[in-house]
Amino acid sequence: MTEAEHDSALARVTDAPFCSRLACDSIPDGEQLAAAIHDALAEHDGWDGCMRAAALTYLDDETAAAERRLWCQRIAVDAFTHGVAGVRRSDE
Repeated sequence: MTEAEHDSALARVTDAPFCSRLACDSIPDGEQLAAAIHDALAEHDGWDGCMRAAALTYLDDETAAAERRLWCQRIAVDAFTHGVAGVRRSDE
């Protein structure tokens, strides 16, 4: 996987939990994260819909959206680094 492909995949795996019902103070396990991504993709009609929904959140509350984005990036990086159920690692 190239660096650009990795960055794109990481952005997508960040957007889906961003649009999910997971609470920012939670530490989801692999099954919870996979379910949240699945549900967010279904609710927002795929990766592009999640990206649009995440972007629109910044219009409502930029500070809260930025905090949620950082949390989502941490769990996405963890998913890529350690692998979780339903989320493929970057080297697979």
